[in-house]
Amino acid sequence: MRYEVLGPSPLVRAHGVVGALPTRKAQVLLAALLIRHDQVVSTDELITEIWGGSPPRRVTAALHVHVSRLRKVLADLGADNAVVTRNTGYLLALGDDELDVLELLGLLDRARALARADAHEDVVGHVGRALALCPGQPLGEVSGGPVVTRFADWAETLRLECVGLAATANLALHRNDEVICALHPVVAENPMHEAFAAQLMRALHRAHRRAEALKVYERTRAALWAEMRLQPCWSLRELRDAIQHARLDPDPVPADPDPAYGDGQPRSSPAPYAATSSDCSRFNRGSHADS
Repeated sequence: MRYEVLGPSPLVRAHGVVGALPTRKAQVLLAALLIRHDQVVSTDELITEIWGGSPPRRVTAALHVHVSRLRKVLADLGADNAVVTRNTGYLLALGDDELDVLELLGLLDRARALARADAHEDVVGHVGRALALCPGQPLGEVSGGPVVTRFADWAETLRLECVGLAATANLALHRNDEVICALHPVVAENPMHEAFAAQLMRALHRAHRRAEALKVYERTRAALWAEMRLQPCWSLRELRDAIQHARLDPDPVPADPDPAYGDGQPRSSPAPYAATSSDCSRFNRGSHADS
């Protein structure tokens, strides 16, 4: 069995079959139980996650109905006893089943270590696999309460860290086109993220696209001023000045327009675009114990 909470909505898969969770309430219930896997989620918390401040009159009975329906979906996939009743609520026992966010954390931890060792090619490989697990905003189609919202925000920071690691590694490998392809949409979605803006500016300048690099700076500056009344940080201003006054050399133009890089390495596919709380800290510790 494999559970997924990094996509637009939570999923459960077994033997190529995806469990049907047709309603938002069912999706929120599964998401909350997976986020707190192997921990009890109280009845009150689940009610808040599913109904917010407007629960139905017989809300406890309604919750029992949704739990029963979820149990049936899981039982049809072979997990008869995954959702366990406790005095104060319910828990989802993960057991030997897979959870995508745990896989993401393992890949990210390895990519961080590889980055510290300047193993750029390996970083790109690990981060590419990590980004494939979360191609967009995690749980972006699920509107839950505090548990789901905090987790989604935390998972998004992991996704953006993966994007940044990939860009840093590809810049070190002089794969400017990959950086540009990956970061253009990310910078558009995060216009005040100065680190991403700097990486994109550097890649554009190296690709002999100086005017576009300076436009990235101006858009970032305008967004920071409009939203926060702040100017770009010193390092971003320095990079702009270096590009503008030709103090930063671009990459040399290759003599032969061959699909290989100057270092003789074959061109790889662009990195896939994908690029908060006590609920999330236990993932960082790699523990399933109560936080």
